[in-house]
Amino acid sequence: MKMLTRWLLVLVLPALMATTALAAGYTEGKEYTALANPQPTSSGDKIEIVELFWYGCPHCYRLDPVVDQWVANKPDDVEFVRMPAIVGPPALGIARKGLLHGGIPWRNGYDASCPV
Repeated sequence: MKMLTRWLLVLVLPALMATTALAAGYTEGKEYTALANPQPTSSGDKIEIVELFWYGCPHCYRLDPVVDQWVANKPDDVEFVRMPAIVGPPALGIARKGLLHGGIPWRNGYDASCPV
């Protein structure tokens, strides 16, 4: 777990630092346009973070405890929503089975990689 966290920090932290530095120089109307009607969210006025995951993804499985730890400590003005990525008929069957078994199958002893 510590190794995974270190690799995530090594890969993600420089990208976040770079985008933060770049964001300071953007001007509305020149580099971007503010949306008149922002995308509606299911969380009202809160900041909404949507996690797209695939039930058969080993990376999603391994990252899940890290995400859970973040969700447990997220700010009060943030809403976290999990959404299964359905990329075709086989994934739809797995998603249906996963939802029937409590949403996140690897938490309930369900093997999402089994045939539908």
